[in-house]
Parts: sequence; C-alpha cells; structure tokens
Amino acid sequence: MRAPNSAPRILLATACALALAATGVWFWTTCQRVGHPFALEWQEGGMWAHARRVRMGLPIYAEPSLEFTAFPYPPLFHWLGAGALALFGDGLSSLRAVSLLGTLLLVVALTLTVRRPGGANLRAAVIAIGVLFGGQVWAGDWLDVARIDALCMGLLVAAIAAGSGRAGMGRAALAGALGGAACLTKQSALLPVVLAWAGWALSAKGDRGALAAPAVAALVAAGILGGAWLALIGSSGPWLRFHLYEVLAGHPWHGPGAGGFLLVDLPRVLPLILAGFLAPGMRVELRRDGAWLWVLGLG
Repeated sequence: MRAPNSAPRILLATACALALAATGVWFWTTCQRVGHPFALEWQEGGMWAHARRVRMGLPIYAEPSLEFTAFPYPPLFHWLGAGALALFGDGLSSLRAVSLLGTLLLVVALTLTVRRPGGANLRAAVIAIGVLFGGQVWAGDWLDVARIDALCMGLLVAAIAAGSGRAGMGRAALAGALGGAACLTKQSALLPVVLAWAGWALSAKGDRGALAAPAVAALVAAGILGGAWLALIGSSGPWLRFHLYEVLAGHPWHGPGAGGFLLVDLPRVLPLILAGFLAPGMRVELRRDGAWLWVLGLG
C-alpha cells in the first residue's frame, strides 16, 4: 500500500533525474569557466584588486582615489581571497575558488536540512540541490564567479540550518560563528539571520534552557562582528563607516526596484517554491527538521 503523503514514484523519479541533469550541467559549465583568465562578471576585477590590496598589507577602506575605491562590502571575502591568491596564484581562478567553497557549504547545508529524523533523505537533497543549480539561469549565474554572494549565501544557510530545532550549546556557537561570518561577508545577511534566530527563540515557547541556544548564537555573532569592527577601525579610521554604511545609506529609496522584486523577480521562482512545498513526498520531511526557520530567514 502506498504511504499517505507520498508523491507518485514516477514524479519523484522524474524530479530527481531533472535535478541530477541540472547539477551535471552546472558542474560541467563551471569546469569550463573556473580557469578562464579574464573577468566573467563586472565585479571580478574589483574583487581581485581588493584581495591584492589585503595581500600587500594595505587597508581596504581608505579615502577614495583614482587608483582605488573600495566596494561597500564587509571584508571577509577579501581576506579569504588574499589567502587564496597566496596559495593558488594571482589569477582570478583563485578568487573563484572562494566562491566555490561557499557553494559547497551551501550544498552541504541544504543536504543536512532536508532529512528525516532517522537519517539523510537523499531524494530530497538531490532535488533541493538540483533546484539550486537549475535556477541559476534566473539568479545570474553567480555561484562560481569571484563575488561575495556565494560565500555569503553558503554561510547564511549553514548558520540558519545549524540553528534549527533543539540545538545544543556547541551547535548554537557554530550557528553564531557562521551567522557572524555571513554578516561579515555582506551586510544584508543580518536581516535573515535575525529573523531566523527570532523564530528559533519563539519555538522555545518559554523554555529557558531552549532559549539559551539562540542567545549563545547571538552573542558569538556579535563578538565576531564587534572584534572585526575594532580591528578594522584601527587601520581605516572614519573611512570604514563611510564605505560600509554612509555610501549605501546615501542612496535614495527606489520604489520601482522594491516593487520589481515582488512583481518581476519573485514570480520567476515562485513555481519552484510552490512545487517544493506542495509536493506531498517532500512536505513532511522538510517540516520534521524545522527547516521552516531558514525558509523564514531567506524570505
């Protein structure tokens, strides 16, 4: 007898096959692109300049000049990029390796999130990863280029996944470290981290022991961000605040851009989101592991 809430096997087999095909195409394409000596995207050259500056011992955030003006992003990608340049050479492929590391972390986080209590659910993980790679044509193909986005998303999803369910103090500290690192990669990670951990705290339902875990995560994240800020302000002075806050705060509110997300960008991926939630064979497995927390955060 077919178990209730399970999708027909033919549909799940088809979904898995399509997911594997999408993953394979992305992997093949990435192998062709990662060693390309020239910029694949407009930010790659600027990211290389930032990483080179760190490697030379120069501050990232300094007075803007014709020679160098910093991007309005936190420094973690640049720090890791400088290390990658030292290890693998001065080519852009070294910085792409940092993005691929973030993509790998994202894949691992997705795999660990969609699972049954008794063990990993390979079918759900294959489909989730296939949706990730198959949807890249809509998202801009940024998972393998030298940008901050893949690293930020990998750290963000890993932080939210680590903080789902009843996490112990060790897992809470890991969630805090990952969340702090995500915010140290891109400022916009702060909002989903706060939303997800707020949901984590609400799920404790007044249990003081359970409330301690999100509190520990928040303290660890705050310590990482505070320590990084103190370290940077010594070398950058007022230019740290200028580049990371004032430049972005100086942009006027662009209503069509905000509305465009709801009316243009979101409808493109809404069928994939609805398919994931409505597929009977996937719905129960996602809910059992508290994955709604990171869905809330990413939303």
